[in-house]
Amino acid sequence: MPLSQANNRLYTRSSQLVGQTADGLDIDGLDDIGEAIADADLFIIDNGGGGTNTKTAVTRIPTYVYSGISGQIAINSSGVASFASDASGTNLTLSGNLTVNGDTVSVNTTTVTVDDPMFALADNNSADTVDIGWYGKYVDSGTKYSGLFRDASDSDMWKLFSATGNSHEAPTTTVNTTSGFTLANLSVNGLTATTLSGTLAASNISDVASLSEISSVASDDVFIAIDTSGGGLKKITRSAIVAGLATSSAIANLSEDTTPQLGGDLDVNSNDIISVSNGDISILPNGSGKVIMDGNGSSGGISISDGTIDIRTGTGSVAKILFYCESSNAHAQTVQAQPHSAGVTNTLTLPAGGSGELVSTVATQTLTNKSLGSDLDIFEDANNADVKLTMGTSATESLTIQVLNGGSNKTAESVSFATATASATGDHGKFTFNVDGTDIFDVDDSGINLASGKTFRINGTTIDGDITSVVAGTGLSGGGTDGDVTLNVDASQAITALTGGDLTIYEDANNADVSLKLGTSATEALSIEVLNGGSNKTAEEIHFSTATASGTADHGKMVFDIDGTDILTIDDGGLVVKTTGTIGPVGDEDLVTLTASGSIVTVAGELSVTTLDIGGTNVTSTAAELNLLDGDTSVGGSITLADGDGVVVNDGGTMKTIPASDVKTYASGDSATKGFAIAMAVAL
Repeated sequence: MPLSQANNRLYTRSSQLVGQTADGLDIDGLDDIGEAIADADLFIIDNGGGGTNTKTAVTRIPTYVYSGISGQIAINSSGVASFASDASGTNLTLSGNLTVNGDTVSVNTTTVTVDDPMFALADNNSADTVDIGWYGKYVDSGTKYSGLFRDASDSDMWKLFSATGNSHEAPTTTVNTTSGFTLANLSVNGLTATTLSGTLAASNISDVASLSEISSVASDDVFIAIDTSGGGLKKITRSAIVAGLATSSAIANLSEDTTPQLGGDLDVNSNDIISVSNGDISILPNGSGKVIMDGNGSSGGISISDGTIDIRTGTGSVAKILFYCESSNAHAQTVQAQPHSAGVTNTLTLPAGGSGELVSTVATQTLTNKSLGSDLDIFEDANNADVKLTMGTSATESLTIQVLNGGSNKTAESVSFATATASATGDHGKFTFNVDGTDIFDVDDSGINLASGKTFRINGTTIDGDITSVVAGTGLSGGGTDGDVTLNVDASQAITALTGGDLTIYEDANNADVSLKLGTSATEALSIEVLNGGSNKTAEEIHFSTATASGTADHGKMVFDIDGTDILTIDDGGLVVKTTGTIGPVGDEDLVTLTASGSIVTVAGELSVTTLDIGGTNVTSTAAELNLLDGDTSVGGSITLADGDGVVVNDGGTMKTIPASDVKTYASGDSATKGFAIAMAVAL
């Protein structure tokens, strides 16, 4: 039966095989070993053939195999093959690998054929200190070596050489590249390379002249160039060449090109465009073309054409030109256009004549021999602005015309004409008014002086006699030098100033209310008015009044002053007389005197009043009644006393009125009082 049916046990005794022969031995039913054969594994072997089956170690099999190899190749018990020192043969065919552990392998053959597509060199190289390649020996004036290798000392550079250095030293693990080392030439039909380096002589490119020629260089055409920084022969585009030439000193001049043109922007790369031998630099557009700088010439930039410079702005600010001073450009003066809001398009023409300065609106400048062809406006739009025009040789020898603003506003409150001179000579600095070459009058130290033969006129009428009337709008009439002046003024006119003698203001008309007003305005004034209340010319009332917009108490009051002393004041409270002042008629001026304290009024004469108030109580007695109390001796007619009649009695210091019946009662009393009562009765 098969071993697989005997519990996988191998029976070596014939009695155990139960009569089975070797032909009946079947091992397919056994499990596979499942691992590599090791030296400790055993095999079953028929010892001597037809004999007893025995075991043997696996290690005996190689010895048995190697011992059967003989001839030029010997294999030891370790399985290492070796050749005899003079081993030779006709052919050697190896179905396995060939490992050579010696230092040199010499192959004396005409052709070496290798089926492998890759030839592996320096397989045992663990660093980068040996060269990799192959070489051959040749004899030319001595033994020399030529080959191709990777130079470990030259950054992965492969080199094709025709001779080695150090007197043609044979290569070992490295190729000698010292003195005498020569690179070989390489002839190829086509060459594709990322980088080509080295010296490329024109004589070595013998076929350049035979190449086809192109009439123009397109933007995508390429050139071959030597890369001096990265090394090698490389391609470069036309645009890169143009850019490189523009940023380097490779082009010394363009004189060989009589009509050079740019295919793009010219970048001077922080350099200058210069000329030599003091030559001019000319930028000349064709025809009506312009030189345009820093913009497109339409929405911004500077445009230059023959005789014209246009400065436009694309920044939102007005166009301007800055002129710097000569010392380190420390100061700049700017000439700029008016803003868009001014809406001006005009031409400014520089002045003729000699050298000079432009006139500024703010600078202090001296103008000499200037003529104005039109109006001259001098304005200063500011509060408290006193604007003036000064003419002369200096500020101390000049005429000044000044518009004065006395308050915090822009009102021309007065116009002042003034002269200044350091001369002490009489009338120096005078005004002379000349018309058409003739002096009309002077204003000098003495006043106004008419020139001989000149007259004052009003509305064409000469003033040369007594002045008898002045009517606003019609002028003066009359003549003389010392006559009275009568001024008749229309209601719409006003007298603003008056000096001299008496002032008489009459209006010969019915219902004429004539007034004199003094003050700063109609609302801040004193008015003295003669009122005519009817259809006649009667001065029915003289009216004094004041007007003021002030809300302060007593503003607008009237103060009557004599020789520097305020005598009488009329204010919001009424009439106020000065302390110790007196009131009285002519000849009796001190009839009423006010004491210093103001609490006592002294009346030097009689006081006549309609009602007398003492201590808040009106005195209703008549003067005749008061005179009876004061001892009036006059006796009136007799009356009959009645009980209801009143009798005045001094009641312990208080004067009282009692009925007559009280006297009767008192008289009917004791003898002491009866005598008094009889006496009273007699008195009454």
